[in-house]
Amino acid sequence: MKYGCAALLVLVACKNNDASSSKPLQSEQLAPAQPAALSDTAKLANDGWRNKTCTPDAAAGQRIGKANVTLHGDGVDFTGDVPALCGGLHSEATKRFAVGDGTLFRACLNDGSVVQVSADVPLTGTVNTEFRYENYKNVGPLIEFFRHDVGTYNQREANAEQRAGETIEAQPSLVIDGERTTADLRISLQWPAYKKVGPNRIINANVHWECPAAK
Repeated sequence: MKYGCAALLVLVACKNNDASSSKPLQSEQLAPAQPAALSDTAKLANDGWRNKTCTPDAAAGQRIGKANVTLHGDGVDFTGDVPALCGGLHSEATKRFAVGDGTLFRACLNDGSVVQVSADVPLTGTVNTEFRYENYKNVGPLIEFFRHDVGTYNQREANAEQRAGETIEAQPSLVIDGERTTADLRISLQWPAYKKVGPNRIINANVHWECPAAK
């Protein structure tokens, strides 16, 4: 009798095991992998660029338009038309700047990334792409690519030399028409932009902005 009970228990256990193995996996057994935690650099960049959208400020003479953007390098491969913003950089008056002062060309990608040319002074014509800061003003263009969840690339070091395994734009250029309705940019941008930490990473940017003339 003992042997019979033992055999019966084994049979029941086997049936239960077969039944459980045939059940579909529950969602908790297939939980998706959690995304990697953002670095402090990425968090700071996301916070800093959160409000930099392509929504115009009429007081600063900003107009909405479009930009054709090509970005290639460091895992980025993008070409497309995106919303853009052109006009003055400063939308609030300060001790040094009036509303509408400066230069701004911004392209807003749909993932939250941004390509931007800015300066504290009006820029037109063929513009030297070297960043320059004089008398507490950005008098040369600051050219940036904010890559969402990664950080901010810029031109401050990228054009200094050819780096192993990376193609640097040999002839960076920035041309802005007299009414600041169009701008054409071709340049290499580097991350990290502000700290020399880790490998130098390069993205080549080619951007054409078009915005209506100021009324």
